[in-house]
Amino acid sequence: MGHTYYQNYGHVTYHVNSVPLRTDDVPRVHAYMRAILDRLGVRYTVVGGIEDHVHILGDFPVNKALSDIVRELKISTTMWLKQHHAGYTRFGWQGGFGYRSIGAERYLGVKSYIQHQRKHHAHMTYEDEIREMRVCPISFSDS
Repeated sequence: MGHTYYQNYGHVTYHVNSVPLRTDDVPRVHAYMRAILDRLGVRYTVVGGIEDHVHILGDFPVNKALSDIVRELKISTTMWLKQHHAGYTRFGWQGGFGYRSIGAERYLGVKSYIQHQRKHHAHMTYEDEIREMRVCPISFSDS
């Protein structure tokens, strides 16, 4: 029987459509997301962001639709927040998401970018970031 090898790095981002996350809850939500992504077969995941949005970098499996992975991630985190954390009864994510494929040579730069979201968003809003991503190629540095 043959084996399948793939390397399908991608950068997914989407925002909160309602009440933002509380700052103290952001690391817990990201850890929960990483566990779900692991269960769904997404390798090498990096989850970051701030209170109003999330960024995910991963090696996405080729035998599952990306939209199904993101849908499962959104549903699971929303249910978990509503059931286990007070104040999130109206919580929800945006209906869609953004995606960019990432070559292996850019993985470390994108990883660094995601890990430094708080610093990045001290100077740029999420809305401005998305506008910039739509208009011009993303340039990530390794610093």
